[in-house]
Amino acid sequence: MELTKDSAKRLLRGLRDGIVIVNITIVMLIVVNKLAGCWLEHHDVDHAEMMRLRVEAHGGTAWAEEAASAQFSSPTVWDENVLFRWGEYHSPYYNVDKDGRRITVAPRTLHETKPAVEILMFGGSTMFGYGGNRDEDTIPSQLEDVLAEKGFAVDIVNMGIPGHASTHEIVQLLVDVQTGHRPAICVFFDGFNETVEPLRNHGRVGISWGADLRTERGFNNMLFPDVAISLSDLWHQTSLYTLLHKDPEYRFEPPPTLAADIAKVYVTNVHAGEAIAARFGIQSFFFWQPVLPTKLTKTPVEQKLNELSWDPPMLKKHLGLFGKVSEVVREQLASDPQFHDISKLFDSDVNTTYTDECHYNRYANRAIAEAMLPVLLPAIQAAAQTPSANGGTPK
Repeated sequence: MELTKDSAKRLLRGLRDGIVIVNITIVMLIVVNKLAGCWLEHHDVDHAEMMRLRVEAHGGTAWAEEAASAQFSSPTVWDENVLFRWGEYHSPYYNVDKDGRRITVAPRTLHETKPAVEILMFGGSTMFGYGGNRDEDTIPSQLEDVLAEKGFAVDIVNMGIPGHASTHEIVQLLVDVQTGHRPAICVFFDGFNETVEPLRNHGRVGISWGADLRTERGFNNMLFPDVAISLSDLWHQTSLYTLLHKDPEYRFEPPPTLAADIAKVYVTNVHAGEAIAARFGIQSFFFWQPVLPTKLTKTPVEQKLNELSWDPPMLKKHLGLFGKVSEVVREQLASDPQFHDISKLFDSDVNTTYTDECHYNRYANRAIAEAMLPVLLPAIQAAAQTPSANGGTPK
């Protein structure tokens, strides 16, 4: 088909008009996104004030802001087993290895003279050490340090993944034993994510933070490993996306059975984890964690954190849910010797223990490690006397 002069002009005019429309659309989106950002700046959480309070919660130390900023910058990657995990990242205070595990830092001089007992510690961001903690401040690092002081050589692996709850942790354990790996002890630390993630996922129980986004990214990654992920990430980082996805969460009303539904899933996961661990000769322990909103004696810093950090507002609206879930969990696991409720650990503590609604500072992580110690010590002592139970060797 021969292209006439008039046809060529119409084609060029169409291309020109198309380019103009695209440019106008881009400019309009930039303006709308800027307006959305301005609205969020005045109506959303004051992140600068949150950072200031977080640093204060860490005792005003110079490294706290740098450690927190590094954590916020750390990438997440698709994981075919547990939806997502943290990507490799290295900085002076915050380091994640190629397997997505935050490194544990503690003295290991005893390892030269005696075999180390291997302990895997599962959990969400509190186990991971989110909220401005350095590598040596996390619960796994603090527990390994406490045990070293008592003369025990242990090798503690931080299996915590921010956003994960007990369902993902049980899957992690299952995948780990499938490889033939046999740690001596497994510790699970949960509560906050179990309770709030159904609120963020419109009542769906047992899934992770941002499940829809994580699934979408994983699907895109399979189809278009480069372009789609980049465009998806760009869209999800805009102020406009944030604004558009806030209202549905505000309007969500939890069903009256939600607390019982959450507890049912958690209790089932505890029993499943115990069964898997026992089948492969692993000692397992489950701890229900403390959170800031239920702390009875909040310091001035914690009072401010409690007012600022509960975003979106629907979480503040349903603060009583954690208490309801805790009651059901305690009742159903009251006779289980492997379950331990330490949710009231800081109720009468006059020191600042939290850096936001659920994350802890070094002082609190140490206290949690020391609270776990009496529970774990008999199993550690037994494993230390049985070299074949020290992990690593398939049974």
